[in-house]
Amino acid sequence: MKKAEYIFLRSVNKWIKEDGDIFAVSRNGNIDDSAKIGNIISLPGHWWKRLSPHDNDTVDKIWRNIWEK
Repeated sequence: MKKAEYIFLRSVNKWIKEDGDIFAVSRNGNIDDSAKIGNIISLPGHWWKRLSPHDNDTVDKIWRNIWEK
């Protein structure tokens, strides 16, 4: 089984998983998997506006992979 890959979104200080789940950052910078924020499919559009161009590209790729399934 493949280990889940998390990517840090610096512009919003959040972690995102390959399946689109978004998590808060713990005090020491790790993934706080007890604090799931939601999934990119269900987040409002204004959340995307806070992303840097690099983070936007990353999230867009994850979002497209979800929709293609």
